[in-house]
Amino acid sequence: MKALIFIFFGLVCFSGIGQVSEVGYTIFGNDSNEYTTDLDTLSDFLYIVGNTNECGYNNGFVVKQKNDSIYNRIVIGADNIKVIESIETYSLDTIFIAGYTNKNQNYDIYISKMDTAFNIQKSATIEFEDWTFCKDIAVGNDFLIGAGETHNGVDYDALLFKMNMNLDTLWTYTYPQIKNQKLTKIISYNDTIFIACGYSEVTGKERDVLLISINTNTGDTLWTNTYGGLNDDECNSVIRALDGGIVGFGTTSSYTSTTKDTYLFKVDSSGSFIWSNLHQVQSASNTLDEKGIDLIELTNGELLVSAITESFGAYGVQSTMIMKTTSTGDWLGGYIYDGGHDDFPTAMRRVNDTVVFVSGIANSQTFGYSDSYILKLKRVNVNNTISIKRKEQVRLCYSDIEHHKNNLIVYPNPIKTRFVIESNTDENINIMIYDLLGKEIFRKKGMTNSYNEFPQSATFGTYIIKIKKGDSISFLKIIYVQ
Repeated sequence: MKALIFIFFGLVCFSGIGQVSEVGYTIFGNDSNEYTTDLDTLSDFLYIVGNTNECGYNNGFVVKQKNDSIYNRIVIGADNIKVIESIETYSLDTIFIAGYTNKNQNYDIYISKMDTAFNIQKSATIEFEDWTFCKDIAVGNDFLIGAGETHNGVDYDALLFKMNMNLDTLWTYTYPQIKNQKLTKIISYNDTIFIACGYSEVTGKERDVLLISINTNTGDTLWTNTYGGLNDDECNSVIRALDGGIVGFGTTSSYTSTTKDTYLFKVDSSGSFIWSNLHQVQSASNTLDEKGIDLIELTNGELLVSAITESFGAYGVQSTMIMKTTSTGDWLGGYIYDGGHDDFPTAMRRVNDTVVFVSGIANSQTFGYSDSYILKLKRVNVNNTISIKRKEQVRLCYSDIEHHKNNLIVYPNPIKTRFVIESNTDENINIMIYDLLGKEIFRKKGMTNSYNEFPQSATFGTYIIKIKKGDSISFLKIIYVQ
């Protein structure tokens, strides 16, 4: 095991990797590139969003997962680009997803409300004259707030917006400046005050951490502050601490001359600076970078952060780094997953003090494609055994547009015992059924408009039927109920 050198403001200590243990690692994907962007929990399920090019475009996807098994998955976008950046669960049967779309030949904010079976109840867009992107959403009592940016072809401006639960836009607010401002994360501080973070280049060429506090009733800005040093600094995640302070996590290049390092800081409820720490993993040349991605707080006030490191393993290869700190940002130890290729985190979600999920992008053990990964972490003694569930290669393009392709439907759906693939004419077809991890469970040659027996060994859940008719292939989503 390699030793890490932790450097924070001049103090140097040596520590082995400990305190955090990886207990599960699952890769899911198919013969196309995809990546996760965010995740949330509801009841006993994980809800994961990301993006894939499996349908020929850059589309969003939503996955429902439990105990390493995928219960449901949909692709959103069909014949246009939709990028999904954020997910928030709201109630036992309501989920919001957000990102952006180019359906109208211009990038606009895209929001969708769906139930836990992924039936879309309503979708909406927010259109500006310029390109507009939503990077994150947060849900209030009866509204949601979004954060992102607009782009006029030269500069980016920070953007905030509010919608009601019916996805009607209540207000939008941009921060037009002569330089770039971007917002990447937004959280609820209380019922009416929300905090957004990102970066600003208003004061010069270098980026500074940007925090904005807003009154969601009116859209008024309560305060705006920037933090950092002489070089680039940015915030990628922010939380409200148990003591009422605000903790942010991101990246800094202001305190070392050759690298980017993770940057953890805290301010009070009015934005006044309290403390900051940077974390650097020393490489042999001391020229490789780290990037802070996400953070959570445990009930004892300790912090858990996820980051990208290039300083562990093969030179310049990005690895996943999970670190724990005290409530004042002093580094305690952590865990690094180095799979040999670029494998890095995108989001983190706490279930309780002993279970934390991390979503990310995997390029190791993925058959040459970028895929999604889920790490399940426990705060127990170190355990460096990696358990990888290898994916099966199969193209599973089943967006809404596919359901009616070639005039094929499956009846009945849900299926109990027998099903028919209905068509306008009787034709020879090849039938294959896959679970949502891509494992084939059924294959036969048959005819349209004839009965087929669903495999009785299958368990309750969602499956994909692949139907080959001549040179054409269709994918239809079905539900099997025992």
